[in-house]
Amino acid sequence: MKTLHWLALAPMLLGVTLIAGCLDSGSSLSTDGCNFQGLRDATNAAASLSASDRQDLMKRIDYAEKKFREGRHPDATKYLGDFRNKVVALRDASRPKIGPEDAATLLSLVDLNIGCVQTFVPAP
Repeated sequence: MKTLHWLALAPMLLGVTLIAGCLDSGSSLSTDGCNFQGLRDATNAAASLSASDRQDLMKRIDYAEKKFREGRHPDATKYLGDFRNKVVALRDASRPKIGPEDAATLLSLVDLNIGCVQTFVPAP
């Protein structure tokens, strides 16, 4: 019986973890929002990226953050999705343009940010 109770709480705990994971320390959802800077920092640190691919990914982060700050959360989600798709394309190219570790890090962070942004989108 005790296992059943923990399983019932799992979706709620996962949601809290995703929201907490995408915030800067000391910030709140209503003021600072999602951690675009963490995604930016990881993109800059991805040594396997070319300068042009890094610049392209940084633009996508900038657009997503701009839309987020304007309250256009579905547009922010779209740009973060574009970032994700670009990383997957770079990773899965016949001659990969990003290392697997860098790709895994960026995909993990962008997924956290997508989840965070989606918490601001009102239910239909």
